[in-house]
Parts: sequence; structure tokens; C-alpha cells
Amino acid sequence: MPQHLAQTTRLPTPDRPKRTKRVGKKLFHAIELIVFEGKELGEAAAEAGLTTYTLRQAFARPQVLAHLRERREVLRAAASGKNILRVPNPR
Repeated sequence: MPQHLAQTTRLPTPDRPKRTKRVGKKLFHAIELIVFEGKELGEAAAEAGLTTYTLRQAFARPQVLAHLRERREVLRAAASGKNILRVPNPR
């Protein structure tokens, strides 16, 4: 095999791990709107520049669901931090 062909082959190796799948900018924005602003699916999709169908299809992908769970965990952590400060001052 010629030297130049061997260098252009891009196979995953131990020094170069397989590329991870990511969440795109529009999808990221739509998830932020759903989690932090409480928008409905169609509303968030329209504001992010997606269709409702595309957003619904994206939720079938594991990396999108993982990102959604991460952002919900951030929301929960922020809310629970506020609750700890209110314990000494009951309502």
C-alpha cells in the first residue's frame, strides 16, 4: 500500500478515540427553552428555528436525551440550593 494512502485512512485507534455525537446549536437552544423557561415543545421548536417534527425526532436519539437529563439535573441542583437557604426561615 502506498504511503500517502495509509496516512489518509481515518480509523479509530487507541490514541485517537471515536468522535462523540453532539447536540446541535438549534437543538441545544430548544432544550434550554423547554427546561429553563417551561416552553411547550412546539413553541420551543419554533423559537429555536426547528419544526416540531424535527424536535420530536431528535428526542429519539440517545445523546439528545442525555443532554436533556443533564440540563434538568442542573435545574434541580439550582432549585435545591435555594431551598437549603430557606430552611432556617420557615414560611
